[in-house]
Amino acid sequence: MSNRKEEYVLADGKRSTHRHDAVLVSIRKLIGWTLAHSARIPPQYIVASAEHEAGCAYNEVDTESDGYESWGLFQVGDRDPGFAKAMLPLQLDPECAVRSFVKLQEGRLDDLLKEAKLSAPTPDCWFYLALWHNQGPGAGRKTIQRYGLDAKAYVARNPEARINKYGLDCMTGGDMWPAGWKISA
Repeated sequence: MSNRKEEYVLADGKRSTHRHDAVLVSIRKLIGWTLAHSARIPPQYIVASAEHEAGCAYNEVDTESDGYESWGLFQVGDRDPGFAKAMLPLQLDPECAVRSFVKLQEGRLDDLLKEAKLSAPTPDCWFYLALWHNQGPGAGRKTIQRYGLDAKAYVARNPEARINKYGLDCMTGGDMWPAGWKISA
């Protein structure tokens, strides 16, 4: 059980713990911003990440029991590369959050591809990129080194892992992906 405190930053800067104060971003906007800001990170990855990290609430701020705060759609904090504490309020602007998150993930994707000895992403990369974001690069590197890059095999080895649905959704866009829309490779 986590001791995480979920809050929503209101227009006046005050914080509320009520989910009804969450401000949600549309899936179509997430897709559009992703396509505008990255040719490498597919929209389904961004949609699933926003859903799993913050329920698509761009005004969410989570505080862990040790005081660590993560902000916005993708719950980034000052422990993430390139995010100083002073920059975190910018994550409350959903387009800014998408723009900065795809840049962060592009760097992580480069590291993942190098670790997996790939020149281009495969569909399994999006599962492992979610793992990299959620559990840290060490967990991603360790499993790739030990077992290779295989999402289906990861799920079979770890059937109860919370990352499974998140990672698989990053491959497909998950439950929020618009029906009939093409999935990027």
